[in-house]
Amino acid sequence: MNHERSIIHKKSYLLKAMSYNYRFKNPSQLNKRLLGKIQAKHNFHQQLLRILQTAVPDKLSNHLLYCTDLGNKLTLFTDKSVWASQLRFYQPALLSKLDQHYPNQYQSIQIRILQTETQTIRTKKPETPGKQSIDLITEASEHQPDDDLKTALKKLACTLKSKSS
Repeated sequence: MNHERSIIHKKSYLLKAMSYNYRFKNPSQLNKRLLGKIQAKHNFHQQLLRILQTAVPDKLSNHLLYCTDLGNKLTLFTDKSVWASQLRFYQPALLSKLDQHYPNQYQSIQIRILQTETQTIRTKKPETPGKQSIDLITEASEHQPDDDLKTALKKLACTLKSKSS
């Protein structure tokens, strides 16, 4: 009997909650607001980027790809380490330019490299010397007066012979 009452109570509670639709926000309105905030932040970052691009030479400004801010720290993204190191020299000029538009808002700039492609490291298999080179090393080892060097050259020739066959 108590179990039936609790089920009925839960059902009536759910029905009441469902009838108060005005309390629950429409998911599509939440999505629109969220997307609006994201779009506004993106537009602000693009505006910052345009301001920063005017503070560096044209050749370098093409490599300023994106920027983000968190508190008083601005992070700039570039495509290669070469451009990142050059941008570091312009940090004082960039901060000065930002200070003209947004006084005392940014205290530091961090520069990051944006990986645009997956970089695969290709390791080239070492080439073993030809038979003539190995024979030359063997001959040099036979005429070597220093015993340590003679032994090292013989080992090298022996290793190269085994790898080449």
